[in-house]
Amino acid sequence: MKKRIKIRDLLTCAFCFLIASGCADMNLPQFVIDSPSYHYIHFDVDSVLSRTYKGYKDLERRDLVDQKTSFHAFSITKTFTAVAVMQLVEEGKLNLDNHVDSYIPSYQFSKAITIRQLLCHQSGLPNPIPMSWIHLAKQNQSSNFSMFADSLVMKYLSNKKDPGKAYKYSNLNYLILGRLIEKVAGMDFQDYINTHIVSQLDSGSAMGFEYPLQSHATGYHKNSFFQKLILKFLMDSSKHLYAVNDSFLGFRPFVVNGSSYGGLFCTPDDLVAFARALLKSESPLLSSGSINEMFTDQHIKGEPSQMSLGWFTGSHKGNRYLHHSGGGGGYYAELRIYPDLGVGSVIMMNHSGMRDMRILDSMDSFIVNADN
Repeated sequence: MKKRIKIRDLLTCAFCFLIASGCADMNLPQFVIDSPSYHYIHFDVDSVLSRTYKGYKDLERRDLVDQKTSFHAFSITKTFTAVAVMQLVEEGKLNLDNHVDSYIPSYQFSKAITIRQLLCHQSGLPNPIPMSWIHLAKQNQSSNFSMFADSLVMKYLSNKKDPGKAYKYSNLNYLILGRLIEKVAGMDFQDYINTHIVSQLDSGSAMGFEYPLQSHATGYHKNSFFQKLILKFLMDSSKHLYAVNDSFLGFRPFVVNGSSYGGLFCTPDDLVAFARALLKSESPLLSSGSINEMFTDQHIKGEPSQMSLGWFTGSHKGNRYLHHSGGGGGYYAELRIYPDLGVGSVIMMNHSGMRDMRILDSMDSFIVNADN
């Protein structure tokens, strides 16, 4: 019997040919074209369906990006934190609708917040700009996560809005969740993620929270008077930035202080392994019931919020997806899962992006079709 060829597979092949021949750049978002390098993967639960990477992971040395090149994942880390929380819920160590202070008594917010509200950004807490919450890699202070988290959270115990009444994205939510994981699991946040998530994945690289010693892409940001002025206001630019050329500023190697909201280092293939683990019928990370609960939109006043437990929700060409982006100093990334199709996509680049740009809407248009 001949194997039926799907239209999606033909389009995937065509897309790979166009990329390889250099003819598809016109279809890429301008931000991707402008990036020193990028790495895009489209995958299903068993294999990589298409892959393209292009450009320089280091502009000064003219080192080309390759499959082993790692990047800062920034806020995509939040999806790992969400999985960790759901694991502890499965074990009966956490209850999504319990208040935070029942686990960490010193976190006495002006209006009580539940774990569920933290996961879906309905806590009502503010979102202070986190770009200064970093340190140079040569001064690694990863063991001070708990101290950093406690000192920062205690400054923001006053809710700006009533919990559960509105969506407001805040890195503080996931800083708190990191401390909750430590409290109930009885181990450091980073150790928990490495033991209970990273080690369970079919990934051969050194994904984790330590700055990679090899094959890590240098982060870059647009070099202009206006951009330099903004960065000087947001962070210690003299410590962390240097001029590469007229087009780019470079970031010296750095680590994010708040591991649980944005501290992960990884390759795109690492994120593929993570997403596959959530697409599998028998996931090594969570039960199917917990995955479904994690992927369920958390309503506000009876209306969809477009946010589930740790993941943004959306639809592309009529196909439901779960998504998270990660952006900050020198890097931008997006991870997307289409659970009903059993496929996903990821893009990582060494070019600053400070907002969720949904780049994968354009990238996935070649391989996510309405005929499924």
